[in-house]
Amino acid sequence: MHLHLLQHSPHQGPARLVDWLSSMGHSHTVFHLDAGETPPRLADCDALVVLDGPLGPADDVACPWLKGERKLIARALDSHKPLLGIGFGARLIAEALGAVVARGTQAETGWHRVTLAPESPLDLPEQFDAFMWHREVFALPDDALPLGGSEASPLQGFSWDAGRVLGLLCHLEATPQSVNALLEQGPTPDGATRRLNAASREAMLADPSASCAWRRCSTACSASGCAREQPADPPQRSDMASAIRPADACSADQSRATARQLSQSPTWRKRCSECFSSW
Repeated sequence: MHLHLLQHSPHQGPARLVDWLSSMGHSHTVFHLDAGETPPRLADCDALVVLDGPLGPADDVACPWLKGERKLIARALDSHKPLLGIGFGARLIAEALGAVVARGTQAETGWHRVTLAPESPLDLPEQFDAFMWHREVFALPDDALPLGGSEASPLQGFSWDAGRVLGLLCHLEATPQSVNALLEQGPTPDGATRRLNAASREAMLADPSASCAWRRCSTACSASGCAREQPADPPQRSDMASAIRPADACSADQSRATARQLSQSPTWRKRCSECFSSW
């Protein structure tokens, strides 16, 4: 299948998402809307991904491409095609679904613990660490199910239409390279340097897969079946192990098994269009 990815700044790209899609045999095209590229036609792709972008409220004057992008998102919501939004992209989707999008009480930067909501349909560990770079948050859209929340942001994501649409405030696709690009090039969320939720530069750039935080997940892995025998990994860490840190740690093999389980999650597969059958 072929995916269209909408990018809004040169330093906020798809990161590990590209490796993940390629390892699953999917093709993709990145559209750099901030560089003046026209939003693509929904008919030309099997799924749409809206990446992170500007901090603060969505500004149609500063971002002239927003009008066309909002129309594309509305079409995707009305279609049967899978739709994923990350950060800014998730805010646009939440807004299109009628949810309130506003400035949060605190900024979150760096790696923070996310606790899965009991009603979440997402196939993720009960607790995991994810990278965050935001101040704005959103409310839960009508008829959506929550992903879960962090200490500062009770809602870190949602699924809608039986999992066909997914919005993530946190960044499961983050890599050391993408984080470094944010630190070097991107503006910092307002208030990040003044809050306890702001991590140090060294902590942000630490490779999560090298962390000794894998012990507690071994029980969860066994319980969920993700430690069962799986096919060989794609080469050079093309999974999501360096972007998601289950709450304690086991072995590197179990971390890769957990990442495989996440990359094969039914989040997008369940009741999606036939083109997603390979997920």
